[in-house]
Amino acid sequence: MRLVPIRQFSSAAELAQIEVSLETAQADRKLALFVDLAWQLRQVDCGRARDLCAQARQLILTSTNDSLAQQHLARLCLVEGEVALLHGDADRARAWCDEGRAGFDQTAGCEHFFVITADPGASVDGATTLGQAVADQPAAFEARLTDPDDTAVILYTSGTTGTPKGAELTHDNLRQNCTVTAKTLIGVSEQDVILGALPLFHSFGQVCGLNASIAAGACLTLIPRFMPAKALSIIERDAVRELGLI
Repeated sequence: MRLVPIRQFSSAAELAQIEVSLETAQADRKLALFVDLAWQLRQVDCGRARDLCAQARQLILTSTNDSLAQQHLARLCLVEGEVALLHGDADRARAWCDEGRAGFDQTAGCEHFFVITADPGASVDGATTLGQAVADQPAAFEARLTDPDDTAVILYTSGTTGTPKGAELTHDNLRQNCTVTAKTLIGVSEQDVILGALPLFHSFGQVCGLNASIAAGACLTLIPRFMPAKALSIIERDAVRELGLI
């Protein structure tokens, strides 16, 4: 199954125009727009995002194009899950977890299924949480020496042209990336404050944000998620000079 990328709209005016076009769009096109719009509105209009998700699910159930319906269902699950997590919808978050478990059970080769909870001490019926998985692991461990050309991370492509592919990056790749970012692209110094508004599990947030800040000895001020008003408040409070956004 190929995951169709979620489209990013550039302005509020374009969002409004798309809303109007929903009235005349054909079913397949309308399904794509429902999911795209729900993603765009998930942080600013939760109620509307939920409505769009519900309408998208109804179109999936009645679609005559099974292949396309399955592709959009995968996208819809991502959007519904994020809406649930952002707005504390425990029932939907649980349903999202169940759907993930069903996919895991049906996929040969998958060996482990973990649920990441906001509270590391929380438990989930029928699943192992990440907190439970690491609870008995030692807090201290012996560091493993690596070479510069050893693989450090594997980043997966989005799969827009086929099956997602794992791109291996070495330790030297990451070092060069953060060094060039800090010293050449933005010229970070020890006196600078950088706003970290991207998730640190994201390659850009981790390498060009966290790693570049550490490499330059700069201060990185973090927010859990980019929200314009909160970001502006922290920029003013901490005298932020740089921020990276996608």
